[in-house]
Amino acid sequence: MHTIHIPMPDHLHQALKAEASLTRRPASEIIREALVCWLESVRKRRVADQIRLFAEEVGGSSLDLDQDMERAGIELLHDETEKR
Repeated sequence: MHTIHIPMPDHLHQALKAEASLTRRPASEIIREALVCWLESVRKRRVADQIRLFAEEVGGSSLDLDQDMERAGIELLHDETEKR
Protein backbone atom coordinates (compact mmCIF):
# COMPACT_ATOMS: atom_id res chain seq x y z
CA MET A 1 0.00 0.00 0.00
CA HIS A 2 1.30 3.46 -0.87
CA THR A 3 0.60 6.79 0.78
CA ILE A 4 0.04 10.09 -0.99
CA HIS A 5 -0.34 13.60 0.37
CA ILE A 6 -3.28 15.48 -1.18
CA PRO A 7 -3.62 19.17 -0.41
CA MET A 8 -7.28 20.23 -0.57
CA PRO A 9 -9.31 23.33 0.14
CA ASP A 10 -10.86 23.60 3.59
CA HIS A 11 -14.45 23.18 2.31
CA LEU A 12 -13.54 19.89 0.63
CA HIS A 13 -11.70 18.66 3.71
CA GLN A 14 -14.68 19.53 5.91
CA ALA A 15 -17.09 17.75 3.55
CA LEU A 16 -14.85 14.66 3.55
CA LYS A 17 -14.63 14.66 7.34
CA ALA A 18 -18.41 15.02 7.62
CA GLU A 19 -18.99 12.11 5.22
CA ALA A 20 -16.48 9.96 7.08
CA SER A 21 -18.22 10.75 10.36
CA LEU A 22 -21.71 10.10 8.99
CA THR A 23 -20.76 6.80 7.38
CA ARG A 24 -18.29 5.79 10.10
CA ARG A 25 -15.68 5.07 7.47
CA PRO A 26 -12.10 6.30 7.25
CA ALA A 27 -11.62 9.30 4.97
CA SER A 28 -8.86 7.39 3.15
CA GLU A 29 -11.36 4.64 2.26
CA ILE A 30 -13.81 7.20 0.87
CA ILE A 31 -11.05 8.82 -1.18
CA ARG A 32 -9.90 5.44 -2.56
CA GLU A 33 -13.46 4.54 -3.53
CA ALA A 34 -13.96 7.89 -5.25
CA LEU A 35 -10.66 7.54 -7.08
CA VAL A 36 -11.53 4.04 -8.31
CA CYS A 37 -14.89 5.34 -9.64
CA TRP A 38 -13.23 8.29 -11.33
CA LEU A 39 -10.52 6.16 -12.95
CA GLU A 40 -13.15 3.72 -14.25
CA SER A 41 -15.18 6.57 -15.75
CA VAL A 42 -12.04 7.95 -17.42
CA ARG A 43 -11.24 4.50 -18.83
CA LYS A 44 -14.79 4.07 -20.17
CA ARG A 45 -14.72 7.54 -21.73
CA ARG A 46 -11.37 6.81 -23.35
CA VAL A 47 -12.61 3.52 -24.82
CA ALA A 48 -15.80 5.20 -26.08
CA ASP A 49 -13.71 7.94 -27.70
CA GLN A 50 -11.47 5.35 -29.37
CA ILE A 51 -14.50 3.47 -30.70
CA ARG A 52 -16.03 6.71 -31.99
CA LEU A 53 -12.77 7.72 -33.72
CA PHE A 54 -12.44 4.26 -35.28
CA ALA A 55 -16.04 4.38 -36.51
CA GLU A 56 -15.49 7.83 -38.01
CA GLU A 57 -12.31 6.67 -39.76
CA VAL A 58 -13.71 3.44 -41.25
CA GLY A 59 -17.30 4.51 -41.86
CA GLY A 60 -18.15 3.77 -45.47
CA SER A 61 -14.93 1.82 -46.05
CA SER A 62 -14.43 -1.92 -46.46
CA LEU A 63 -14.02 -2.12 -42.67
CA ASP A 64 -17.50 -0.73 -42.13
CA LEU A 65 -20.30 -3.03 -40.96
CA ASP A 66 -21.20 -5.71 -43.45
CA GLN A 67 -24.48 -4.68 -45.12
CA ASP A 68 -26.02 -8.15 -44.87
CA MET A 69 -25.12 -8.32 -41.19
CA GLU A 70 -26.54 -4.84 -40.61
CA ARG A 71 -29.78 -5.77 -42.37
CA ALA A 72 -30.08 -8.95 -40.29
CA GLY A 73 -29.52 -6.97 -37.09
CA ILE A 74 -32.20 -4.46 -38.02
CA GLU A 75 -34.65 -7.26 -38.81
CA LEU A 76 -33.90 -8.94 -35.47
CA LEU A 77 -34.47 -5.70 -33.55
CA HIS A 78 -37.68 -5.09 -35.49
CA ASP A 79 -38.95 -8.63 -34.73
CA GLU A 80 -38.11 -8.27 -31.01
CA THR A 81 -39.90 -4.91 -30.87
CA GLU A 82 -43.04 -6.40 -32.46
CA LYS A 83 -43.09 -9.21 -29.86
CA ARG A 84 -43.40 -6.71 -27.02
